[in-house]
Amino acid sequence: MKKLFFSSIIILSALTMSSCKPPDCNCDTTQKPVIFNFKQNPVLPTDEDVVVIYAQVTAGEGKLTAVNLIWKIDGVQQPSIEMETMSSFSVTIPVQSVGTVVEYKIVAENSTGGKAELSGSYTVRSTAYAVLRINEVNGVAKWFEIYNMGTFDVNLAGVQAYYNNTAIESYTFTWIGKKTHIIPAGGYLVVIGRGNDGEEMETGLSANNGYVKLQLRTPNGDVIDTYEKNLDINTGYSAIKNKSHARIPDGTGDWYYTIDGVGTKGATNGTSTAGCVKFGDETDWMD
Repeated sequence: MKKLFFSSIIILSALTMSSCKPPDCNCDTTQKPVIFNFKQNPVLPTDEDVVVIYAQVTAGEGKLTAVNLIWKIDGVQQPSIEMETMSSFSVTIPVQSVGTVVEYKIVAENSTGGKAELSGSYTVRSTAYAVLRINEVNGVAKWFEIYNMGTFDVNLAGVQAYYNNTAIESYTFTWIGKKTHIIPAGGYLVVIGRGNDGEEMETGLSANNGYVKLQLRTPNGDVIDTYEKNLDINTGYSAIKNKSHARIPDGTGDWYYTIDGVGTKGATNGTSTAGCVKFGDETDWMD
């Protein structure tokens, strides 16, 4: 009798154990909505663009009860927007200022309690990059200067600089503009090389190498302007070392080796080329 009772306990325990599930088991069998064919237009918004978010959504189970856009501007939560439905769901995000970071997610819910999310983000770009120029490069004091030759302020958020000091067509990322980097019309921004006071670049900057190339690019990688020096410094041009290299006049002029290595940091290069040597005329200073 005792054996029978003990056996019953074992059988009951086994049945109880077989009906239990591990605590980390996902027992939720609710079918979630499905979000697909997502699009953001435009992909790289500027400060002149409204942004439209599209997506197709199916209920998965039951009926769709809500499809909303939850979004933030520079980390600050905004009121949610109900997405309109036609052939697909869509919502419009209004125009934002340059440098603004917009984060968003589409949240879909169905009548059985299922919920699905899809996230995206973008940083608002400027349409004004074409007026930017590399205006002076100083390999002595390790800085380069960006000039705004336009008639309006330009926010450099996302603008990038790439550096190359070899004859190989490859570039190293060295600097990216911040939302606080705003160049007024006719103004200048000086970017300092690594290891110097006011450090901003990821690399150093030596314009005394024979081959030096510096590119200014838009946030999506298009080239705005290029500074380039390609010179065999082993053929007797030591006199042009330790000079600042400047466009004269600002923004539109040819490149010149200036009289000294001080340059005109953060200020106009003027219009006079007296005592300067134009890039390509280095034989004038040949040893």
